[in-house]
Formats: sequence, C-alpha cells, structure tokens
Amino acid sequence: MKKIFGIIALLAFATFLSAQTTDKSKSILDKVSAKNKTYTSMKADFIYSLDNEKEGTHEKTQGVIWIKGKKYKLNLMGVTTYFDGKTIWSHMKKEAEVNITEPDENDESTLDPSKVFTMYESGFTYKFVKESFEKGLELYEIDMFPTDKEKNYTKVTLKIDKAKYHIFSVVYYGKDGNTSTLEIMRFTPDLPMEDTMFTFNKSDHPGVVVNDMR
Repeated sequence: MKKIFGIIALLAFATFLSAQTTDKSKSILDKVSAKNKTYTSMKADFIYSLDNEKEGTHEKTQGVIWIKGKKYKLNLMGVTTYFDGKTIWSHMKKEAEVNITEPDENDESTLDPSKVFTMYESGFTYKFVKESFEKGLELYEIDMFPTDKEKNYTKVTLKIDKAKYHIFSVVYYGKDGNTSTLEIMRFTPDLPMEDTMFTFNKSDHPGVVVNDMR
C-alpha cells in the first residue's frame, strides 16, 4: 500500500534530532493506532492517485472501503472486492466476472485492514518531518523507511490530522518510479455493518461468471 513523510535536516545535530523525531513520530503513530483500535467499524471515502513522471502517467480515481475487524469491502476502479476474513471475491462489473481467491500472507499487495494502523510497529524506521496546513486541517507529516531493502518501495509518507489523529493521506514511493497516493476525503467510524456485506452473493448478480481460483 504506500508512502509516509520525510527528510530530516542539519547533519551536525543528526544524533540529537534522530532521537527527538523518532520519539515524536512514535508518540503520534501510537495515538493513531490506539484511536482506530477503539472503532468497531469504519468507512473511508478516498481518492487514489498513481503518478510516474518518467512515463507520463497521471491517474486519479475515487474509491470507498468499509472495514469491520479483518473483514472489508472495497469499491475501486470498477472492481468490488469482498473479504469475509477467509475468502476474497473480486467482482469485475464490466466483465460480469468474479474471481474467488484466498489471501496470501506473503503477498504485499494483499490488503489486511486490521494491520493498516499498526504497520509501522515493525519493519520501519521513521522520522517526524514537520507540521503543515492543508484543506483547513493542521497535519503532522512522518516519513517511514522500510528496514528490508528488498521491498519494492523506498519510503512511505503519512499525513495525520493533528486534531483527530486520523490518517489524512498515505503516499508510497515505488522503486519502479510509481508514486501512489491515498487521500482520505471522508472518514466515518462505528457504522452498523452486517457481516453479509463482506460476502459476494451470486444471486444478487444474475449472469455473473464465477472463477474459483482457490
């Protein structure tokens, strides 16, 4: 998934600043994690952007995700993805097809919403960058760097709403030159969600072709 805020100045004070910013970053991220763990469910409307300056790629699309524990439902780029905690259904509406798979824990592209707010706790070093003001909000910016240099990205930049400790945006800087940005436009916690909404029901979509790839 993405990129988290960056760059520290003044090498003359590197050791001192590193200790300071790491402590401040961890304190902020711990509050984000603790806040989101109190929610029974959440819905997020977002804008996803993909940019690659070298290839002249600039794409932007809207999406929405509903999350309840490990379950989620995601609408993005013409595909509705359902996950009930065990099985993934990817419904491609235009093609009238559904692919059924099971998550691969070793696949970084597999979404596990339950880990979104704790991903920083291992596998990263991080630095506080600055406070900023955007779209009427005061934000914290933090850069996260993977300790595993084999990862397919170099940095993740997070912007966090200073007042609510909600994630405002996540930016991933890929080694392939792709920059992926997820900006949260509307965040709604604790909505009532039935478990059935996280399972694809074929009877609701007559004529759809089911490809069981498990």
